Amino acid sequence: MYILLLVITILFLILLLGGYYFFALAIKKGNKSFILNQPHNKGVHKKNEEQTKIEKEWFLANKKDVYLKSSDGLNLYGAKVSKGKRKKWMILAHGFSATHISVLHQAYKFYELGFNILLIDLRAHGNSEGKYIGMGVLDSNDLVSWIKKLDKIEKPTTIGLYGISMGAATVMMSLGEKLPDSVSFAIEDCGYSSVFEVFKYQMKMMFNLPSFPFLNIAESWCKTIAKYDFHTKTSLTALAKTKIPVLFIHGTKDTFVPYQMLEENYDVCAAKKEKLIIHGAKHGASETKEPELYWKIIDKFTKKYEKKKN
Repeated sequence: MYILLLVITILFLILLLGGYYFFALAIKKGNKSFILNQPHNKGVHKKNEEQTKIEKEWFLANKKDVYLKSSDGLNLYGAKVSKGKRKKWMILAHGFSATHISVLHQAYKFYELGFNILLIDLRAHGNSEGKYIGMGVLDSNDLVSWIKKLDKIEKPTTIGLYGISMGAATVMMSLGEKLPDSVSFAIEDCGYSSVFEVFKYQMKMMFNLPSFPFLNIAESWCKTIAKYDFHTKTSLTALAKTKIPVLFIHGTKDTFVPYQMLEENYDVCAAKKEKLIIHGAKHGASETKEPELYWKIIDKFTKKYEKKKN
């Protein structure tokens, strides 16, 4: 009997510690090279590190630092670039383990299309505070706060939302919240359907393990420590009730966030929707693979749904 209890206790501790390991690996702020350097994940942010000199000089010469206090007391960072009397704004959200600089190229392109720009660092990334990565669940609340602040201060006719990877999930999850009327459209590039499902996929790819029980225990750790779970808020639940038009973009060779998640997100979206599928593109590389097509579709989409001045 004593031996049986000892075995059960040891197994329980192994499961508990294993779940904490997965929680810490994905959610705690820190170096994520172990995840990003996995064979199926390599190169996720490669393109974003190669910004042109012109884009960097433009940004540094024109940016204005802005800050936001999150609902749970974190100081969050953003950078604005605006011009003249423009009343169109684009808010851009970066991916997992990246910063606002990783979407600087996209920001520059949107600026060329006539938008003012707000680049944000998600919590626990870049210049923003936070011990735990929000995976879009917490970040979507922060994004709503950024939207409301921008709407109040700048009084824009149009606010567009753009996100890539985790930033795309952040954008999609925000669409289930009550947003100002100025929010006219959203563009998501390679976002996941839910935190649980993308972690389930990564657990299989990285460790060849099923999601139960380690991922479920990791979720319990996350709920206890980081104050959120992987199921309550998802891209799917938000998209199912949104009225904001969405453009979905994904590469068919994505092995970080599987392409099938585009179809899941697209199918459930209750608003007007379009999708751009880039054949052969890996994660976050659709713009690199087909730049002319990428921006042609985005330009057409934004012009269709932007709100004009009264």
